[in-house]
Amino acid sequence: MTPDSKPDKPVLQKNASPEKEPVDQPASENAQTDEQDNAFAGPDAPANSQTDNTTDSPIDSEAGLRSDNQTDGLQVELEALREENQGLNDKLLRALAELENTRRRAAREREDALKFSIASFARDLLEVIDNLQRAADSDTEDLSALLEGVQSTSQQLTQTLGKHGIKPVPTKGHKFDPNLHEAMFEVPTDELDDGVIAEVVLMGYTLHDRLLRPASVGVAKKPAPPQKTTVDTQV
Repeated sequence: MTPDSKPDKPVLQKNASPEKEPVDQPASENAQTDEQDNAFAGPDAPANSQTDNTTDSPIDSEAGLRSDNQTDGLQVELEALREENQGLNDKLLRALAELENTRRRAAREREDALKFSIASFARDLLEVIDNLQRAADSDTEDLSALLEGVQSTSQQLTQTLGKHGIKPVPTKGHKFDPNLHEAMFEVPTDELDDGVIAEVVLMGYTLHDRLLRPASVGVAKKPAPPQKTTVDTQV
């Protein structure tokens, strides 16, 4: 240092101020700052916002569990109803098939009954036919024996008819009944009362009290008394 030189003076810096401690910013400002940083960082940058780590409350969990249980119960009930419906459908089909089989069997039995209802009656008539055939093939000249054989066959036929409910209608000597008899003519006679059957033209028959054929008969009627005639004697 020379004598002419002056000692250096300390240079004072302008606007120099003592260092200040950082001041915490409010949470809202921090959130705003984070959003701005995320905006500048671009879509690929991870967000600085806090991750939502919240979980469902116990009430929501219980409601969801209850809903799942109800769904499972409805599903089980639906399956049970389907099985029941299938069982009822099978029963219905079997019942319809059985009904159809019963109908066909009844129709076949009715047809057989109509077709073979006279089988027993026809079997009994075979004996009568055999007797008539033997009488027709006989070479006897004894008419009395032949007549006796025919009468015997007639009695056998009447018995066979009566066995099956076929009976002759009462005729000669009985009162005329328009429900059983058919009057063909009148027979004048004093021996019988009016309306009594005097002659039989064709026998009638009933089947178990039902008329098969009316009897054709002649009905008795008393003759009218002779009229008196007067002779005129005056000349």
